[in-house]
Amino acid sequence: KSLQQERMLMMQQKDLMLKEKSSSMMFSTLLFGVCIGLVLLLLTAWLQRNQFRRQAQRDGLTGIYNRQTGLDLAEDELVQVLANKSHFSVMILDLDFFKSINDRFGHATGDWTIKKVAHVIQDIIRPTDIFCRMGGEEFVLYLPNTDEQTASVLAESIRSEIESINTKYSGHNFSISISIGISSLDEGDLSLDPLLSRADIALYESKRQGRNKVLIYQPAFA
Repeated sequence: KSLQQERMLMMQQKDLMLKEKSSSMMFSTLLFGVCIGLVLLLLTAWLQRNQFRRQAQRDGLTGIYNRQTGLDLAEDELVQVLANKSHFSVMILDLDFFKSINDRFGHATGDWTIKKVAHVIQDIIRPTDIFCRMGGEEFVLYLPNTDEQTASVLAESIRSEIESINTKYSGHNFSISISIGISSLDEGDLSLDPLLSRADIALYESKRQGRNKVLIYQPAFA
């Protein structure tokens, strides 16, 4: 009888241990599941935050930087250039007669044109160049560590490539050209404002001289 009682006690203890072990495993599994859930939740929130941040930095039509983001990045680069006493150039690009493309063929074709031009330029420039859309049919290229002659060669390459775009894929037949104004860092420039102002003057002169031209800023333009 004593042996039976002892055996029953051992069985009860064993059963209790099994239940405790089972409860511990369930708790561990639940805790692991909660941890995985939290990690997935944090990862999703991080991905969404990055996506929203990227959307806030990018132009909705072309996917390149928007005006403010491009300016902020370029200002940071300019600080490094000034510290290293290097070169910095700015290029403003504007599509010629873009309004007539919209008026003749519709806004869908106009959007196709802007996206195509942005894609062509992206394929030509360096990864370190900062390319953004100013708005409408106007773009800006910020070129750290680039003198005006190098910028001019790049601009001419861009102008030529855009002039050769085959527009039949848009469903219409028309020509595309672009006018480009360039300015480079001068002694005394401490921000991008004077470079942008001079490049804009060069762009205006390019338009005045017949469009589809690359011009480097000259004091005579002012």
